[in-house]
Amino acid sequence: MSLPNTVVDITPKPQIVVGLIPCQNRYYLDLVWPIIRPGVQELANMSLGEISDFKIWSEIYGGSLQLYLIYTNSIPIKAGVNQEAFIEKLKTPDKDFVGFYVIQLLQTSVHVYLAWVQPEYRQSQMISRAGEFVEEQAKNMGAPYLSVATHPMFSDALIKRGYTPTTHNFRKKL
Repeated sequence: MSLPNTVVDITPKPQIVVGLIPCQNRYYLDLVWPIIRPGVQELANMSLGEISDFKIWSEIYGGSLQLYLIYTNSIPIKAGVNQEAFIEKLKTPDKDFVGFYVIQLLQTSVHVYLAWVQPEYRQSQMISRAGEFVEEQAKNMGAPYLSVATHPMFSDALIKRGYTPTTHNFRKKL
């Protein structure tokens, strides 16, 4: 009797560490801005002038938008200590950086205003893991809805995660 030919992947999957940069705190915003600015500029260029890097910086600083950074972490994190792990990541903020998302608190929902991921992680499970974290945070806030405005290429993935398409945004330069 022979054993079945199966391969089991025992490689540990990297965890993510996600943390909030406090508003009205130039120390932390100035620390991470050089890391996220290229992503914000990429998104601003895609927006056809709807947003700018200065607009995003000023709204994060002023508190009308909230900035979360995403990092990989190869060491298992105990439940409830994500923020402590995030503070450790800020000691070398460009190391293990995956991407960021910016949320806006609206009257009836948490809205993902911007999201950007390093090119090398765009086809990985990091986007899904970050999405799970955002959803969990919105639930913890008591938000009845989570909305996302994004590029149409992500439509199928969002529908698979349970999102319902509602509106489409179009922009034309005049």
